[in-house]
Amino acid sequence: MRLLERVKNIPGVEAAAISANSPFDENEWDSGFHVTGTPPIPPGQEPSAEVSPVSLDYFRVMGMPILRGRNFGPEDTPGEKGHSRSIIIDETFAKKYFAGKDPIGQHIDDTETADKTQPPMTIIGVVPRTRNEAPGEFNSESLHMVQEYLLASQAPQSQNTLHIRTSLHDIGPLVTAVKREVQALDPDQPIGQITTMDQAIALSLATRRLTMVLLGAFAVLALVLASVGLYAVMALTVTQRTRELGIRMALGAERASIFKLVLGQGVSLMAIGIGIGLIGAIAAGRALMSLLYNVGAIDAGAVMTAVISLLAVALIACCVPARRATRVDPIVALRTE
Repeated sequence: MRLLERVKNIPGVEAAAISANSPFDENEWDSGFHVTGTPPIPPGQEPSAEVSPVSLDYFRVMGMPILRGRNFGPEDTPGEKGHSRSIIIDETFAKKYFAGKDPIGQHIDDTETADKTQPPMTIIGVVPRTRNEAPGEFNSESLHMVQEYLLASQAPQSQNTLHIRTSLHDIGPLVTAVKREVQALDPDQPIGQITTMDQAIALSLATRRLTMVLLGAFAVLALVLASVGLYAVMALTVTQRTRELGIRMALGAERASIFKLVLGQGVSLMAIGIGIGLIGAIAAGRALMSLLYNVGAIDAGAVMTAVISLLAVALIACCVPARRATRVDPIVALRTE
């Protein structure tokens, strides 16, 4: 932990911590567990949790408040063999396995530890649920795993990630200073990829964003083709009904009535198309759930925007032929075969 103390003294560093299973690092660590005092579960059928060994200030760095209980502290030392390890769980863990009771002070058995003589782990706190993996993949997120946080000093790992919270906009000098501190402690220590959390999230979502951009481009193309098609249908309808429209106008129909008649036919086609499209959108939304991020299968805002856009484009496509219909000369129309 000497590196953490040195990094914390760098100007611009608000907090620093390490973890062995970081958000969006493309690594996963899950482990089976058993809630102490509950009926035994057959081997191989134990529930699994995503495990993250972290240092004391990890939750401060990540901006995660302690919802219940307390954070890791100096009292949670590695201790001697046989001493209970402290553990912090996420709120989904608490709701699923400790519904209706206080999880603080409850115990969890580590079913995958090599040392079967270890006592159960003690829950000391509850933190919010976080998304640590990209959506749409077969990972801990898609499996809805609960989350456990162990204290790094109680579960030391050979590889760790250093996390730093800073308010600096230009992190270049900070990165240089951190590298200098690492090299000062161990000149042979290799340094992995350095990235911001925003960059890590963007990288994890790159494939899905590309898919969404392509779908959006095809949607715009479909809208253009539908608009051209609707315009063509309405223009052909006006041409085919030229004689009928001329007779109506010869019998006293006003141009506004002719405009409404043609526009109404276009609106009817438009309403049928939007109705069928909404049904298809509901079905497609459920099929594309794995590609959606923080958006429900049916997002009211997105659906309303799409419907209004379609209505606007379709009305424009219908207005041109309808306006042309009002300019039909009754005499010419009556002579049309």
